[in-house]
Amino acid sequence: MQFGFEAKYWNLAMAAAWVKFRKREIVEKFDGSSPESWAAYNMYPTMWDAKPVEAFLTLQSALVSGKLKASGLRSAPGESMETIPSLEWETLTLDPPAAYRRLPNNVKEEPWINIRLEGSDVQKMWRGRTETDARTRFNWPVIKEIHKKIIQNNPDMGKNEIIAEVQLEFQNLLHKEPPSRTSLQTKIKTWR
Repeated sequence: MQFGFEAKYWNLAMAAAWVKFRKREIVEKFDGSSPESWAAYNMYPTMWDAKPVEAFLTLQSALVSGKLKASGLRSAPGESMETIPSLEWETLTLDPPAAYRRLPNNVKEEPWINIRLEGSDVQKMWRGRTETDARTRFNWPVIKEIHKKIIQNNPDMGKNEIIAEVQLEFQNLLHKEPPSRTSLQTKIKTWR
């Protein structure tokens, strides 16, 4: 099972982050066991890692029109995942990772919980800043910097040892599977 940007299903905050910033690193901030708060992140633009590309509320327009589908659990015990009807989105306010509606007594009601969208569908509607950055499985510019740093710090290290160190550092930094030895060897040849 994959997590973060590579996961098949994204929560609403991850989808909103992609629509707004189109940066995989920002999307990954809103996944995992202790994701960042979407509201808090948006409160302090000086802390953003990138400039916004588009208002995240265009996500709601796509859901209302039916161009994009989301699934969720109805807020009742024993419910199973189902597609949220397009009409439902017209009355909901996006508040990633949730969506709510205001009742007449001004109480927030969340009719759907655990809302999920297919990450690939979100990426198809809102293309990445560069197609290669949006589609590649590995963030090669980051790997190139790791490689460069390891060579600078260990000038006497052999090629195989360097590749092993790059893989280890990648795994420690990004908490996911590193590229294979063969993939790294092929990429390293293009960096010289």
